[in-house]
Amino acid sequence: MRGEAMRSRAGDREPGRDDAVTARRGAPRDSEPREPAGRLAAGSRDVPVRMAGAGAATLSAFAGNRAVSSLLGGLRLQRDEGGAAQPAAPPKPRHTWVFIMGADPPDAKNQFFTEAEAFYRAKHGSVANSHLEQARTLEQVLSTVNASGDPVGLLIIVSHGHPDGRLMFDVGVTPDAPPHVSLPVTKSGGTPTQFDTAQAAVKQGKLTTVSPDVIDDATKIVIKGCNIGRSQRMVATLHSAFGGRASLTTTTHAQFFGGGAERLAEYFVERPGRSTLSRKALAAEFATKYGTHVANSDAKFWMGVASKTERKVDAVEFEAFRGPVPAPNDTAFKAGFAEQLKQIAEQGGTSIAFVKRERVGADFVYHFAFKKLQDDGSAAVIPATISTPAPPDDAAAIAEAKAASGRPDAAEFTVRRSVEAGDTVVTVDAVRTEWKVVHTVIRDKSGAPIPPPADTDVFWFTTQPAVPPTP
Repeated sequence: MRGEAMRSRAGDREPGRDDAVTARRGAPRDSEPREPAGRLAAGSRDVPVRMAGAGAATLSAFAGNRAVSSLLGGLRLQRDEGGAAQPAAPPKPRHTWVFIMGADPPDAKNQFFTEAEAFYRAKHGSVANSHLEQARTLEQVLSTVNASGDPVGLLIIVSHGHPDGRLMFDVGVTPDAPPHVSLPVTKSGGTPTQFDTAQAAVKQGKLTTVSPDVIDDATKIVIKGCNIGRSQRMVATLHSAFGGRASLTTTTHAQFFGGGAERLAEYFVERPGRSTLSRKALAAEFATKYGTHVANSDAKFWMGVASKTERKVDAVEFEAFRGPVPAPNDTAFKAGFAEQLKQIAEQGGTSIAFVKRERVGADFVYHFAFKKLQDDGSAAVIPATISTPAPPDDAAAIAEAKAASGRPDAAEFTVRRSVEAGDTVVTVDAVRTEWKVVHTVIRDKSGAPIPPPADTDVFWFTTQPAVPPTP
């Protein structure tokens, strides 16, 4: 079983509205500018040459009439009425796309998407070649910009997110999963956009491939998904999903939209596992992380910051195995493989009896025997086996969970085993503890906030790793 087979079972916080994306579709247009008539096209055998008057006569005198005739026969003469070369077509204008990936319940206190849409409508709504769209899946984003055929200058995705790199919207496609591992399901019934499922969708070619004429190395992609920039694995996967050419920037902190502005919503420190820290130790952690941004701060200042924190233990579940694994006794064997044994009985098998179970490689092999009447009237004892995948041990389950996790170094991994509807289920919990200062702006003694006012295109404390596309 491979690492990508693991699937996180953490769920999502996405609102349940299934708004359809408004796609701007048009026939793709030629994106290559036409070359001036007098320029030689590299590698082309059809060489545009402009010749007039004495030039041709001079060439004739130099090379001979026959040679010139042969040469001119293979040339395409290109001129306008005035003898001048045609100008090159101007490049297509680059477009800006903003995708709002959710909707706020009417009674929600945090109107995140409503405020974000108002913010970006004010910023880009009246700008030429700008599009503000509603979408609900990663596939909708990719297919919408690709169908437009227009080169993208800036693409912004606004979403809720999770520190493990999960975005709170669906992938929009269903990647293939190996047997005995079920895919996680979001509240809307789709596949969540998280590291393992998104990576599988990219590797399996399930997502729309965006043309390099649409997204290229001059495109800037900014994902305003709270905290997902903490997962370098997820950033690399998203980079690949968009073709691996554009620059991609994501947020490592939560952001807030409101009152026509955008700002940092949280400050945090975190530890793997279920951890506790004294206030003094917590103050030291915050000072180490954010102290360079606060002038003239001291231990007392950071003790005050520590007093405002909220502690949260976060657990992300990974399903390592799900399937029938009967216990090695006659009763459990017959209950677990009732359908297979029924087929044997229908073919004349009787007196079915369990013999033993043994581990062979990655499987459990169940040995049993049954009697069957022969043509001469005698009853023969026939040995038989049934094989089924064996659940992984704790070490293997944890290794696979770490391979599927967006942030394997940020959590402590433990294993749980249970039985659900007759199936053995092996679950790995990835646990970490986070202390946050929520919806509070930390200010130094002069009253200046940290961080300083953010660039509204690239949010403060972001990550833009130089990562290659996911292999």
